[in-house]
Amino acid sequence: MRADAAGLANTLLTIGPGVRVVVAVDGPDAAVEAEARSLGAETVVLPVAGGSYAARNAALDLVLADEGIEVVAFTDAGCLVSPSWLDAHVQALAGHDMSGGAVEVPLPSRPSPAEYVDARRNLRQEAYVNEGGYAATCNLAVRRAVVESMRFDDRLQSGGDREFCLRARAAGFSLVYSPEASIVHPPRQSWGSVLAKARRVGGGVRGLPASELPAPRFGFGLAKALARGRGVGGVPWVMQVAALDYLRTRAFVRAAR
Repeated sequence: MRADAAGLANTLLTIGPGVRVVVAVDGPDAAVEAEARSLGAETVVLPVAGGSYAARNAALDLVLADEGIEVVAFTDAGCLVSPSWLDAHVQALAGHDMSGGAVEVPLPSRPSPAEYVDARRNLRQEAYVNEGGYAATCNLAVRRAVVESMRFDDRLQSGGDREFCLRARAAGFSLVYSPEASIVHPPRQSWGSVLAKARRVGGGVRGLPASELPAPRFGFGLAKALARGRGVGGVPWVMQVAALDYLRTRAFVRAAR
């Protein structure tokens, strides 16, 4: 993780006792490291920022040195895990090799355009697992055998969770969707963070055929249902949602190309 000490604290406080927690820090960060230690977590710190997948691999090196570890679960700073999170993953892994848990992105009664677009367009974990064959690592658990035989591609800055899961499935490991292993992932708060996410994801799938990329279109469908049901913002709010959704798709496509 990088530069989110407060989010890390929120996450660690939701993880129950008796769990070995390793915080992977993508480059030195005194505040994050101090927060992790104060809440009883171990830390692995990359000497220089190398990306989230390099950080996860460094954490795996430490975790797998303990031969008693049979299950490894991943989440992100800022996420809040449910009380059943780890137990539900362990139950799922009794019959499968990888478990993608549910990701809930809660919205306030009057969400901002950025919050709404982020919640509706990102982290659709059930579809990722059941249709795409992969899971976002903000809520992924694997059996030890999976990460003993392969690691994340640390050359990637985005899309590494998809690449990892697809490679694992090609090697014969199975993946299942586990709705009871749920987490809460706060929505992004700004247009800039939504667009940055789109660019990262687009860069992670660079090389896809143009026929598989979405066409940016300015439309109102995404906003209208919520606007009708809650009276959110009126016409200006709907226009902002439509504009941001268009820009998000355009940023994704440009990065993918």
